[in-house]
Amino acid sequence: MGLLPKEKLRYLMVVPETSYFANLITDNPTRPGLYQWYKAFRRTGDEGEVKTMTMLAPNAFDDYNVIHVNLSGDAQEIVPAIKKLMRSTSTKLVLNLDYSVDNFQPAFLTPSKFISAIWLADFVFAVEPTQQALLQYLFSRMKDLASPGVVIREKLVVPLIPHPCSTEDTKKFAMPRGERLEVIAVQYHRYSKHYFVPAMIVRNIMHAKVPMPIPTMMLGCTDPTMATGLFDMQHSYTEWEGFMYMLSHCDYALTFSTVSSHSRFAEECACVEIPCVGSMNQYMVQELFPRIAHNLYDFEGMRQSLERLTKDEEFYKEVTAYASERVELYGWEKSKQRLLEGMKTWGITF
Repeated sequence: MGLLPKEKLRYLMVVPETSYFANLITDNPTRPGLYQWYKAFRRTGDEGEVKTMTMLAPNAFDDYNVIHVNLSGDAQEIVPAIKKLMRSTSTKLVLNLDYSVDNFQPAFLTPSKFISAIWLADFVFAVEPTQQALLQYLFSRMKDLASPGVVIREKLVVPLIPHPCSTEDTKKFAMPRGERLEVIAVQYHRYSKHYFVPAMIVRNIMHAKVPMPIPTMMLGCTDPTMATGLFDMQHSYTEWEGFMYMLSHCDYALTFSTVSSHSRFAEECACVEIPCVGSMNQYMVQELFPRIAHNLYDFEGMRQSLERLTKDEEFYKEVTAYASERVELYGWEKSKQRLLEGMKTWGITF
C-alpha cells in the first residue's frame, strides 16, 4: 500500500492595515525580506497567504497551521485579537520582532502591550543578532510581566531566522562583469540616514588602470534634504526592479549604518555577484562577505577593502563566488526548513 500524500501546511501572515503592501503580494520578483515568507511556503509545495484582519472571518484562523505576525508598533495591537480567535490547538501563532534594538524605544511606546504580545505567541524568532539578544533577555528575565494565564516556557532559546531571499528571482538581475560600469554603489539607510560618512569612505578611490577616481552613486535615497555633490550620481528609490537594475550595473558596493539590521542589500549584492563592503552590524554582510566585513568604525579598513577589490581580480572573484553560493542558505526552501526546525525546538510539530 502506497504512502498517503503529505497534507500541505497552510501559512498565513496577518498584517495591520498600515503594513499591507499589496504590491509585494505578486508572482513577480520582489525584494528580500518579510513578504517572502508566504512565498517560502507557497513556492515549496505548501500554501501561503498574506491578509489583514479585516479580510478574515472570525472563524478563519483555525484553517491555518502557522499564523505569522511581524511584531511592530501597530501589529502589537492585533496579536491579542488573533489569539482570542484561535480555537484549534494545531494552529500556532508565530512572532518575529520587526525592529532592531536601535529603533526599539520609539516603536513600542507601551511596554506592557509589547511584552504581553510576546508571551501570547507559541513561537518567537529573531531576524538579526541584536534582536536575538534582546528577546532572549526578555524571556529569561521578564517572566513576571507575562499576561495572566499564558504558559511560562522555561529555558527557551530564541532562534536566529533571517527573512527569506528569493535567490532565484534576484539572481536573474546579474550581469557579466565586463558589461557593468566601474561604479561604487552606496546604500542609503532610511533609519540611520548616513550619507556623509559613506561619501568620505568612497571619495577618490582610484581606477586601477586609469588615473581618475571611480564614480560613486548613492542608491535608494529618500531624503529630500540630503546635501548634493557628495556622490557623482544619486538615485531616489522608486521600485525594487528599478533599484536592482541600477545596482546590477555597478562593480562595487558599500553599506554603512550605525543601526543594526538584517541587510537585504548585502543579499541583493550577493545574488548579482557584487562585493559588498560594510559594517558587521549589518548581519548579512558578515554572513555573506566575511572577508570585507568590518567593525562599525573601521573606516580605514572599509576603504582598503574597496581599494583591494579594484586591484585584485582574484580576490574579487573569491569574495563574490563565496557570497553567491552562501546566499542560497537564505532562499525559500532553506528558510522554511529553518523556521520549522526552530519551532520543533519549542515542541511544535505538524
